[in-house]
Amino acid sequence: MGERRDTSGSAGGGEIRTFVEKAPVDPARERFDELLAAHFSPAEVEGLRGMPARSLAGRVALKRAVLSALGDLDLSPQGACERDVELGRGTAGAPIVVLLPLPEEIEPEVRARLHVSISHTRKNAYGLVAVAGHARP
Repeated sequence: MGERRDTSGSAGGGEIRTFVEKAPVDPARERFDELLAAHFSPAEVEGLRGMPARSLAGRVALKRAVLSALGDLDLSPQGACERDVELGRGTAGAPIVVLLPLPEEIEPEVRARLHVSISHTRKNAYGLVAVAGHARP
């Protein structure tokens, strides 16, 4: 359901890597409940019912981009999937990463280095993750 794109650059002397995943909106519209069950934790599902399909597709794309970023940092646990990454909304409504499938002692530090965004068109949704400071914690 997605397309992956990885870019890198630097700002202020520190490395920033970005990960972009694309997910088409139509399958999210046609298989909404199936996608909820397959990609979202029980804690997330209630808040997502009634959400526009493009927003759901964006969240799926963002979860995949987060997993790509974790893999690039050599932190992706074996067998981790989209359900293991929990997303929420910040105070202004922007997406935030609430929980990662990582050990407790490094999870908050890694989460703080992930800067995320979601965008969409009528046909596709995009999840973007920028990782500040490329080195593994």
